[in-house]
This record gives sequence, C-alpha cells and structure tokens, in this order.
Amino acid sequence: VELARDDYQRNYHNERNKDKQDCGPIAAIADPARRESCRLSLAAFCVTYFPGWFPLPFCNDHHRVIGKIEDAVLRGMLSAYAMPRGSGKTTISKAAALWGLFYGHRRWCVLIAATGPMGTRMLKDIKSELRTNDLLVADFPEVCQPVRHLQNSPLRARGQHVNGTPTNIEWSKDEIVFPNIVGSVCRESRITAFGIEAAIRGQQAATSFGENMRPDFVLVDDPQTKSSARSESETNFRLEVIMGDVLGLGGPGNTIAGLLPCTIIQKGDLADFVTDPKQAPEWRGERTKMVYSFPKNEAKWEDYFRTRENELEAGGDGSETTKYYLSERAAFDEGAEVAWQERHPGFASAIEYAMYLRYRKPEMFFAEYQNEPVDTKPTDANFLDAQAIVHKQHGYERGIVPPQATTLTAFIDVQDDVLFWLVAAWDPGFSGWVLDYGAFPDQHVTYFTLANIRNTLTGAFPHIGKEGRIFKGLGQLVTHLEGRTFVTHGDQYRHKISRIFIDSGDNTSTIYDFCLQHGGIVLPSRGRGVKAGNTPFSEFRPKPGERHGDNWLIGPVASNRSIRLVQFDANAWKTFVQTRFATSLGDPGALSLFKASTFDHRLIADHITCEAATKTEGHGRTLYEWSNPSRGDNHWFDCLVGAAVAASFEGVSLGQLAVKKPAKPLKLSELQQSRRRAYG
Repeated sequence: VELARDDYQRNYHNERNKDKQDCGPIAAIADPARRESCRLSLAAFCVTYFPGWFPLPFCNDHHRVIGKIEDAVLRGMLSAYAMPRGSGKTTISKAAALWGLFYGHRRWCVLIAATGPMGTRMLKDIKSELRTNDLLVADFPEVCQPVRHLQNSPLRARGQHVNGTPTNIEWSKDEIVFPNIVGSVCRESRITAFGIEAAIRGQQAATSFGENMRPDFVLVDDPQTKSSARSESETNFRLEVIMGDVLGLGGPGNTIAGLLPCTIIQKGDLADFVTDPKQAPEWRGERTKMVYSFPKNEAKWEDYFRTRENELEAGGDGSETTKYYLSERAAFDEGAEVAWQERHPGFASAIEYAMYLRYRKPEMFFAEYQNEPVDTKPTDANFLDAQAIVHKQHGYERGIVPPQATTLTAFIDVQDDVLFWLVAAWDPGFSGWVLDYGAFPDQHVTYFTLANIRNTLTGAFPHIGKEGRIFKGLGQLVTHLEGRTFVTHGDQYRHKISRIFIDSGDNTSTIYDFCLQHGGIVLPSRGRGVKAGNTPFSEFRPKPGERHGDNWLIGPVASNRSIRLVQFDANAWKTFVQTRFATSLGDPGALSLFKASTFDHRLIADHITCEAATKTEGHGRTLYEWSNPSRGDNHWFDCLVGAAVAASFEGVSLGQLAVKKPAKPLKLSELQQSRRRAYG
C-alpha cells in the first residue's frame, strides 16, 4: 500500500511538472503586417521593435552603415564600420543579429568581443530583450513565448515542450538555442558568445531535425582594448584570429556574413586596418565622424571655454555658459557641420557637445569621435615604418633567388621554446632579398607572438631538458637549411646557403657545443651594443688569430669555448639593415621582402620596426643606439641583422659592383670548401 502511494505521488508530480513545462499553445502573430514590413529593412526593425534602444532618429551616417549591414547579412558579405563613441554601432549590430535570425536570413550568429566577459554581457542584453520586449513577444511568439516561459532559468529549458513536443531550447550564459517550433524559419537557430582570445575554431552542431549547422553570421564587436590597440603584436594577433579563425567558422566553401563595428583608437590599430579599403578591401570599410566641418570662429569658442572654466571654478555647472552659447548661437555655429544633430547629452546642441569633447581631450576626440587619430608615435625619417616595410617587396615568390644574387646566408635566433630563422640572398654590393623566414617548430599561422606560440620545442621533444630540446631543434632546423636548394626564377640556377650564424645569446654553452659538433657552415655569433662613447670595432687592434671585418670580428678558440665566435657591433648593423630597407628598390644596397600579401608580411615588419633608434654622440662619433622599450618581439629583426653580418663575413661589401650574370650551379667541391672555411 505504501509503495502504491509513492508511485501515485511520483506520477502526480511528474504530470504536474509536465504541465508546467508546456509553454504552448504558441500564440498567433499580433501584427503580421508590422512584422512583414521589417523583413528586408534593418532600420525599420530597429525603430519598430526597439524604441528603448533607439530613442533618437537615425542620421544619414546611420542609414549608410545600416545599408552595408543589410548587404552583409542578406548577401553573405563583410562590413566593418568605425563610428564615433556613443553613436549606437554596437546596439545596431545587436539588433542586426536578431533581425538576421528572426527572418531566417541567417541561422547561427557568433558574437565575439574584446574579452570573454564583454561577449557574455552582449549576449545578456539580447537575452533581456527576448524576455522582456513586449513587441517582440507579440510579433515573434514562436521564439519569445518559450523564452519568456523559462523565466530566465536555464534549468527550466530541460523538458520544455509544446503539447508534448520538446522545444529543445537552450538558455545558458554563453549561448542561446531558439526553440524548435514547427513552421518557424528560425527553429533551433543559435547565438553564441566568445571573447576574441577564446577557442573559437570548429563550431558546429546538429539540430533535432537533422540539419548540420555551422556559423554563418559573425558579429565581432569592438575587438580591441586600449591596451591591445597600442601593441602591434596584440593588434596583429587579433587580426590573425579574425581573418583566420573567425572568418573560417563557416567551413570550406561556405559564405559567412561578418559585421565588425569598431572605433579607431590610434593609427595602425585593428580598426584602422579593417576600415581601410586599401589594406582590407574585403571588409568594405566605412568611417564616420561626429564633426564634418568645425566652426569658423575659433576665437569665440576660446572665449566660451574661458567662460565655462570660470563658471565651474565658481561652483557652477556650465549652464550659464550654455545660455551664453544660445544667445549668440549663429556666430558660434557658423561653418560647422555635425553628423547627428539630435544627440547632445547635457548640452544645447550637437555642435556645443562636440566642441566640448574636443576641448576636454583633443587626442581622444580625434581618435574616438572622429576616427582620425593623431599619430603620436615618434618616427625617424631615415627609417621605414611597418606599413612601408610590408610594401617593400621584390618581384620574386618565396624561396626564389633573384638572378643577380651570389651569396645566401641564414641566421637562427634561439629562444627557450622556439627557434626563429631567416634566409637572405645578397649581391656583392649588398643589395639584399629576404627569401624565406619562419619558426621551428612551425606555428602554422600568419601572426603570432612569442607569448602565445602554439607549437613548442617542449611539445616536439617531450621528456627532455631545455638544453636538449634546443640542441635537437637546432639539429633538425640546420639540417633542413643546409639541405635546402634555392633556385633562380625559371629554375635555371641553383644555390645553397653558404653561411649560417646562430645567436649564442642566453644559451651560450649549448650553442657552442652544437656548432662544434655540427661544424660546416655553422658558427656561433653574438651582438654587442657598441655606444658612441665606446671604442668602435674599426679601432680594435687585431689579436693573434683574429679576423676583422666591417664592424665584426672572429676570434680564436678561447679557454671558455672550443669554437671560434663571431662578434659584431649590433647598433651599427641594425642601423645598416634599416638603411638598406630605406634604400629605394633598384638602387644599390636596397633590401626587400619576397612577394606576398601585405597581411602576410605584417609580423616580420613588426619585428623589424619593434626597436627604437636614439641618435647619440660621443668621441667625435654620431650613431644610432637601438633599444626595445616596449619589449615586443624583435626576433626576425635580429635574424636579418645576423644574416647581413654573415654576408659580410662571406665577402659581401657595400659599394662593390654587383655581378649581373647569374650564379653558377654549386658543385659539391665548392660546398665542401665553404664548410671548411668555418674554422679558417
């Protein structure tokens, strides 16, 4: 009897819970005409269903940007738009996400923010509208009625049904799966949120009705922070994620709609890149401003701000100064043109508001409200910046040797868990061509930093100490470089690397041991930062067994090492390499990169321009001293400098007449002779 009573109570509670989990029947659409009027108009969708989000009328800039968003969502295109702070670009983008899914234009939207919490916050805003927006509930009941039934509880999603048919709705912190309502164009559509540094790749899901889904819509919202915008390595890491991981979410052969609302913080940052049609044409960048023409009477505005400061110092709130502005508004506003007349929080007009923002902090105003950041980064006219270097390319593909080159050299920069390497070709007069560069182990990405390398020596050689890992890594890399044959254009002539230098750096004894055991064309090297007040290499008195060259020397075997070491003036050679890059293509001594997209060369350009040059004087000499104040990655710059020193070691000298005829194929005897020169 007791058991029967328990079964009865259990069945009673189950049936009662089942009734509570039934969110049906789904109501009819309250206003089908209103809903249909927004099907192909994002602007109409915004103002119709989100009056709280969009209390002010749109300006012309809004309509232009919204038009590009519509194209992106409807046609599977990309759209990046830099708009002033507070212009509603993120809010419009969130509305676009719902518009795209509600009408079946897209099936799976991935939200990506600068950080994980920011992505979660953006999804939380969307969830709030789905739960509380009565207009959405009325006209999109197939989505919002089951959502409202959850009462914002993820646990209530389990078991939810409509007259016994499961809705399969999901309602978590980082993802929404829309309910499976028969006849709905957005049944089991998804919105997923990430931070840009999360594991984004490989998103796919299967619906309960047999559809295999991949994301077809990405919203990358302001993916940079102020800190990342100031860091070239962070900027390019995020670009690599967006251009590779994010745009690849759709899978092979599938188009993906992409929105990237942003604000330019400084020149060269991520937003500056994606909204520049010359650098990223596929994003169809759009830049808008708060002010398109400033007032003519600057003197009158100076008087305005003096008056305002006096009022604030006296304990006022600025309202009297605003009255002064209104009393002579025509004179104040003459010549001014602002984008959005209706937005002026706390001020009488958009012009007064804009002039206040400009006065308060000009640099921030021009960056975040005008999308025209002032370039505050010091530059030296003698050297190229990263943007110029990525365009400094010769016409030959990766690994192809120009016909006038006679000498190939390589350099390896040793880090604890990865090896950076570079190969360059030179003519006798020091015209140089970067043939190839990379990392060992290969990172398989276009942009990475030492801090976020994916493939490491530790992973390649587990259960071995640091010195052993470096030794084995060098063995494989050097063997590969020595065995590699480089050909000239047309495959007529073949070249081998004639000299490889390895930076002895912080792993001195390991590098010495490796070079001694490997022999051949490999030698250890070390750069010394010779300052203006130091004795230059050119004034060193040769010691027995030493060989001196242009700002370098190779000494004999010493008591603390059993192999000869090449030492060079790092400041002099860094200046030399930077000057070679600044030399125009076609002029003697010009240095250039192999043919590739500018995006692919951004990383090496960042390495090359990472260091700052300071002009110093001493002992009658003027020179540049190089430093790395940002502590950014400069490893391929070191490689290029080392490869240039190796070329000088092999007899290349600035000013020599370049040999015009092609190099002859290397003979085995010549290769063996070049190996023997390592100790002579």
